[in-house]
Amino acid sequence: MTQDHPIQRLAQIGIALVGGLVALSALPGIWIGLFGLEAWGTTSLPLLAGFELLTLLAGVTAVLIGFRSRGDGFGLAGLCIAGGIMVSAVLGSIILQNSGPDVPPLKSYVMLRLLAMALIAALTGVVMLGDRMDSWMRVVIGAAMLLPLAALGGLFVTGRGSKVTGLLAGTGPIMNMVLWTLLAVVLGILTIAGWHILIRAFELTREPKSGSADPE
Repeated sequence: MTQDHPIQRLAQIGIALVGGLVALSALPGIWIGLFGLEAWGTTSLPLLAGFELLTLLAGVTAVLIGFRSRGDGFGLAGLCIAGGIMVSAVLGSIILQNSGPDVPPLKSYVMLRLLAMALIAALTGVVMLGDRMDSWMRVVIGAAMLLPLAALGGLFVTGRGSKVTGLLAGTGPIMNMVLWTLLAVVLGILTIAGWHILIRAFELTREPKSGSADPE
């Protein structure tokens, strides 16, 4: 096993720090989900509390893996943490935004959570991939294949999704359905292939480099 580069150790500590901030940010959401918030006109929202609890657990797990010795499941754990934060942020914000008349816009909240998700995923990549250029090349390819879905999601999160729906709606009902179906198929294929390539990038870190001994 080769010794970790200092940047890898710093990246692992960074995961812990970001995870701590994420965990703290979940506490108000859990309170609102359990008891509501009169100022916003909301009552108890068990689903919101559940998603915020998931965010809290993801943040605490990030702290634990950030300060503990790196094990074989570190890469998968980092990606699962990032995915949990992303899902909870998007679905939790939808629930809260539609729960009361005085709930303020939650775009900034969602974007900060997504930024935390991206940081944890990127730092996990730095820790796991190190100087494996073959793995980094796959990360670039996989990320590029996920970019269309991320861009489309970003448009809807920022309230600009109506431009896409309006553009497709102008083609007529039948063509609109066909185009949405094609878009869903293409995005589905790109997303599945992109995640497969990203997973393969992490799997390569368990294999020896070409022409060298096993780096682990």
